[in-house]
Amino acid sequence: MKHGVRADKHLPIYPDYQQWGLAENGNIWINDMPFKIQQLNNILSNLRIDLNDYILNFANSVSYYQAECNADSAVILLRFERKDGSNQGFNGEHISIIFDVKKHCLLGFTRMQADLGGEISLSHQKILQTAIKFLKIHASDLINRDITIPELNEIKPSDRMIFEPELCIDNTEIQWIDEHSEFILVNNLNVEISGMKVKMFLPEKKLWAWVIVDKNGQIETFERNISWDFEKMQRKTEMWLHDKWLISQGIKLTKFCAT
Repeated sequence: MKHGVRADKHLPIYPDYQQWGLAENGNIWINDMPFKIQQLNNILSNLRIDLNDYILNFANSVSYYQAECNADSAVILLRFERKDGSNQGFNGEHISIIFDVKKHCLLGFTRMQADLGGEISLSHQKILQTAIKFLKIHASDLINRDITIPELNEIKPSDRMIFEPELCIDNTEIQWIDEHSEFILVNNLNVEISGMKVKMFLPEKKLWAWVIVDKNGQIETFERNISWDFEKMQRKTEMWLHDKWLISQGIKLTKFCAT
């Protein structure tokens, strides 16, 4: 049995970055964090992210709302920027990671890099396979390693695919697969970053997650345990991977010093 049908594009939701990501009580926090280089190596060893042209510039302990505040979790934000100094700062090129040290859980990461623009020609099947393969390794509580990947119907790569009813894969419900784009500044010019987003609901947690796959079939962005306020139609979980949110909230990151 094949799954998924073509659907009209979803009406875009434009975030109000001053109101989004403010948790239950509007209280977000960011602290300096003593960080040992060995901790960094342990986190990065399984991610297999190419950081040859990047250096860790910022490291902070941050809040991360997941429907119930998890005050005991040591959630860290790591931000890597280009070694050559080009396109640094908010809205520039960066690779950022959110990691729960206590639970050894990857909560999110993103690659905002200038070479990730361009048309996506991968099939929805390939996009789903890439996302599931990643989740089996980095979110095995959501997708078991032994799960077989369902077969999807074939539609144009640029089309939106929805699943009615939802496509249940282990502890996730796949909602849709569709184009996604972000913009960064490269040499002071706006450059569009393209990808295909796999949106999923986590029924046991009543939270949301997604994986964005780039034009080369690599993971561009991953976020999980996202809380959503349907009454206000806005995200409640902090948006540490999103520079426009960091700017709107007046966030100042702490320069990393290796120990």
